[in-house]
Amino acid sequence: ADQRALEPLVKSLGDPSAEVRIEATYALGSLKDARSIVPLTALLNDRDPQVSLAAAESLARMRDRNATRVLIVSLSAEDSRVRSRAAQVLARVSSSGPLNDAVRPLAQALRDRDPVVRYHVSEALIAQGAIAVSPVVDILRSPRESDRERAARVLSRIGSPSVDSLLDVLQEKGTGPEMRASAAYALG
Repeated sequence: ADQRALEPLVKSLGDPSAEVRIEATYALGSLKDARSIVPLTALLNDRDPQVSLAAAESLARMRDRNATRVLIVSLSAEDSRVRSRAAQVLARVSSSGPLNDAVRPLAQALRDRDPVVRYHVSEALIAQGAIAVSPVVDILRSPRESDRERAARVLSRIGSPSVDSLLDVLQEKGTGPEMRASAAYALG
């Protein structure tokens, strides 16, 4: 991307059209110029949640901590599209390194009522790797079978880092058969 575009793109962040603001945030994110951090940060509270998410995604690619916070808060948004997009962005950003602050909120979002959100949350947790094991193992304790099944699938895909924790669950005294069965499934 050409650095000459920086100033016009920053000006476009004030456009009345949400679509223009969204595309300008993505373009600025691809420039990865530190001068765009302040204007992009201002859009984290845009009146349109899609613009806020686009700004968060661009900032997250630059590893900006404010963006990660916005994405975490967006996991609880009313609109399932916003929750799904936040999880999707967290999964993409996690692939370049774990986001410690995001792990517990992602694990809680694994219980979301929307299957698309749960899918993206699962991918984000898998991308987190070993640091996601403990919070996801906690979900194996859920009384809801669907929660346990999702947690077991995520732990299974995380692989080796989850084995010790799953063996502990499998052999833990006082653990219900449903939880032990979920642990056994994840080990398989």
